Parts: sequence; structure tokens; C-alpha cells
Amino acid sequence: MSYFEKFCAECGSRLEGAKICPKCGVEVPEETPTTVEEAITVAKKKSVPRTRDDSTWKSLEDIISFLGKFSWIILAIIAIGLIIAAIVSFIASGIFAGIWNLISVAIMAYLVWTYGKIYAQKCKEKDWSFLVNDVLVIGSFQMPKMLAYGIVISIFTYGTAIILIVAPALLIIFMGPEEFNWSTK
Repeated sequence: MSYFEKFCAECGSRLEGAKICPKCGVEVPEETPTTVEEAITVAKKKSVPRTRDDSTWKSLEDIISFLGKFSWIILAIIAIGLIIAAIVSFIASGIFAGIWNLISVAIMAYLVWTYGKIYAQKCKEKDWSFLVNDVLVIGSFQMPKMLAYGIVISIFTYGTAIILIVAPALLIIFMGPEEFNWSTK
């Protein structure tokens, strides 16, 4: 029986028969690299983001870039409309509807003003990697911030942001040049 040295695929350290890497704590699968060079190659493959080359994405890229560039301006116009609706709802519907509309406008305006400009700039530059990798982490689940903010803004704009933010975010996630992993592990 011959003995082959095994190395961790994550960090490249020598395992010496261990089932868990003593350096990085990763559980070692049965098939592990037998040389340091193999371990480094496996680690490099894992660290490089997976990319897609799809002709469908090429046809959608300009549309998504256009929507991303102008969505925050459209949402700012919608915020002005919601301010008018809040004033009218105070008069016609009562105080509770007016307060809800004012809260909606305040939250939406804050999100559009703070993060909308970042998304607009990144869409204009076609920096899809940033938009996919700028994530909100909840436990072992991660979601791109563009999608999370789009959902919140959609709630407060009565669904208007679904077309302007959520749909482009989903297209970038599922059809974009980089694959997205919903798990942090």
C-alpha cells in the first residue's frame, strides 16, 4: 500500500491524513489534490468567478443598461407624484392614508437618492460584476442589494419599481455574464 500526500484544495496546506484541514477548517473530500500544484490550481479555479457567454445576454445588455441609467430619474418623478398623492390623500382619504403616503415617499426618496445613483452609474458603465457581487447577507443567504432595494422600493411605489429595478436585477442575476450563488457557503 502506497501513501500519497494530500493537500487542501482551499489553502494548499498538507493534510497528513486529516479529514478536516487544520489550517482553514474545510472538510476534505475523498478525492483531494496529491500535489501542491494541483491544490493551487483547484484553489484558483474556485476563486475565479464563473462566467457565461450567452447571445441572449448580448441582446438584453443595452436595454438593461438603458433602464438602469434612467430608472432613478423616473423614480424621482414618481416620488413627486406620490408627494401630490399624499397631499390629496390627507384631504380625501384621511390622516392614515396620508401618513402612509408620506412614509412611502420618504423611504423611496431616500433609497433612490442614496443607492439609485450608484446603480444608475454602474448600469451606464455596464459593470455587471459590481451589481451581482454587491450583496446583502442574511445568515447563509445572500441577495444582490439592487434586487433587495428594488423590492423595497416596489412596495412603496405600488409596484412601479418592478419594471425599473427588479426586472433588470433578475435579468442580470439569471442571464448576466456572471453566475450568482445565493448561498454564502
